Amino acid sequence: MLLLMGCGRGIIYTRYIKIDNFVWNFNKKIEFKVNIKETDKKYEVLLHIRNASQYPYSNIWINVSGVDPNGKNIFTRKYEFTLADESGRWLGKGLGDIIDNQFIIVEDFSAEKTGTYSFIVNHEMRVDNVPGIMDIGLTVREKKNKD
Repeated sequence: MLLLMGCGRGIIYTRYIKIDNFVWNFNKKIEFKVNIKETDKKYEVLLHIRNASQYPYSNIWINVSGVDPNGKNIFTRKYEFTLADESGRWLGKGLGDIIDNQFIIVEDFSAEKTGTYSFIVNHEMRVDNVPGIMDIGLTVREKKNKD
């Protein structure tokens, strides 16, 4: 379904990785390998967080690193994403007990060279095991030119 929603938007990569038993361990780094074939385009990189309604927090802290085809770290950023408002209402799109969230993490990604770039994601919460996280996903799409 998500692939169909993104068609026509210049998506070059989309993948979700399941979190075992819906408990994301601090030591579990999730790696997405994206083959970039064009260096003359700008891309948006989106992070998807799918959580169960039993997720016990209103936010999540995430660390994302980008690595170029030569293995050189090109960026590391820490993000705080709000998943629920002050009253506990989920902000993402939901279907039953499953809530999907999408966040732009890099607005203007450009590749200096073609090849496989890695995006490594891990949580930065104050607990080692974060319950209620079902999947983490990544989408890379061509950035639309604003005419």
